[in-house]
Amino acid sequence: MAAPPRLLIYQSLTASSDFDPNLYLVSGLARELDIEGRVQPVAWSSTDPIFLDVLNRERISNYAAPDVETRERVRKALGAQFVLEVEAVKQEDQSLVAATLKRDGRVVWQLVPSNDRNNPTPRVLVNGVEDREATRELRGGLPGNLNQDQGFYVVRVNGFPDWAATTESIVRTMTAVLGNGPLKDFPRRIRIESSLDPAFIEPRWSLTPGANGAWNETVLDRSAEGDFATVITILRDAVDEAPDDIQRRIRLVSVLAQAGLPEAAAREAERAAIWMGRESDLWGLASQMWLAAGNVAMSRNALDQALMRGYTGIAAQRMRGDIALLSGDPDEAIEFYGAVEGDELAWSRALAMTADGRDPALIVAAMQGLRLTDAMLLERYTFASRCVERTTIGLTDDISIALPIIRSGPNPEMLTRLHRARRRAAALLAFLQGVAPPRFHRESHQRRLVAYKLLEEASQEAVEYATSRDYARFEAAESRFTEGLLELQIARETFAIERRNRTDLGSE
Repeated sequence: MAAPPRLLIYQSLTASSDFDPNLYLVSGLARELDIEGRVQPVAWSSTDPIFLDVLNRERISNYAAPDVETRERVRKALGAQFVLEVEAVKQEDQSLVAATLKRDGRVVWQLVPSNDRNNPTPRVLVNGVEDREATRELRGGLPGNLNQDQGFYVVRVNGFPDWAATTESIVRTMTAVLGNGPLKDFPRRIRIESSLDPAFIEPRWSLTPGANGAWNETVLDRSAEGDFATVITILRDAVDEAPDDIQRRIRLVSVLAQAGLPEAAAREAERAAIWMGRESDLWGLASQMWLAAGNVAMSRNALDQALMRGYTGIAAQRMRGDIALLSGDPDEAIEFYGAVEGDELAWSRALAMTADGRDPALIVAAMQGLRLTDAMLLERYTFASRCVERTTIGLTDDISIALPIIRSGPNPEMLTRLHRARRRAAALLAFLQGVAPPRFHRESHQRRLVAYKLLEEASQEAVEYATSRDYARFEAAESRFTEGLLELQIARETFAIERRNRTDLGSE
């Protein structure tokens, strides 16, 4: 079978001296398009190894704000048949979204704002002409709490914009529309990779199977063999046979999670919660599954259901903090994690302080003396890896954008970016130095420590260059930044291999 065509994703960014008005779509689109598998996405990002390889081969340094010629040069070097150019800008409390898909340099699809007051939602253009069916599909696929006004999108929660949920909604909707439209002729090659550690599914009920059905032995045997398709089928039949048996329902949720299907696990947990009535822990479990699936909005909805039914204690505060942290609000996360005592919440609070770029000394102090169970450490460490990646994207983007601009001359805005990058790198380094990782993640953990040390040094050298104009400082910053990115990519790849290969819990 032929390999899927490459698609380069580029985002036009809007500069502002007051705040960053951009909603960053590139990484999310690359993730969703990669999962769907119709194309091989390459992100115009300092965190994409394929893109970085092309930059090194083509000796391209000024890629943060490239001209059309540079973008075309990169496309040809990649051998990318498609280029997806996107824009998403926050304006007041809404976001303006536009996108253009080019095939071999020719525009074949566009998502554009509408100027029609009677029909103000965005339109889809194919070869310059509105595709009404695609436009209807786009509008029909938008969630009910997504407001639209002449191309403006925003997901609101309790009346306030939720930018993380808005970004996810845009990414998922655009991926679906592209797959059913201009990319529909390319077959789907769905790749499933779980971001969930099912060992931490710990509601009140034991997951130890009871001897109440002939299907148990088959489930155990097939699970040991990794035959999740068969196990899921057996467990669904078992739930249909005895829908009031909460043990069967919990086991089905667990197996769906182990099979790398957290969204299906979340829906199954919600079905169980609705069936069982006022069991708040089941809604809490659904919230956890939705968060593992990357759907912050649905996770928040499930948690609201759990809280209304009396969901309290450490588990509830942990979920509230996790949702706030993945929504880009570390300050709120710190408050939730601090509402109840417990080492796991103190550990998570230190993680939120890291995402907020707090003083490394405070982070180190917050990590001292904490003791987590093996299962808890595994779950928290895996969750932390997701949060660290979010912080890393902002860190590396700050450096990559600032470096080529300060090279030409002093720039206060870029100097601010470099100071922010240095604080983020120092905070990440302090947090990771205070963590005793699960034993099977030690290698990737050490790689991350090296990477963030290099990134901290790169940002510091760049700050020194900005004030001294000593070109040796700039060269040192550029060199350490490149080395840091390579170490970071090795750490990611190592972590993925470790996740696939691990067979037991705990750290030594």
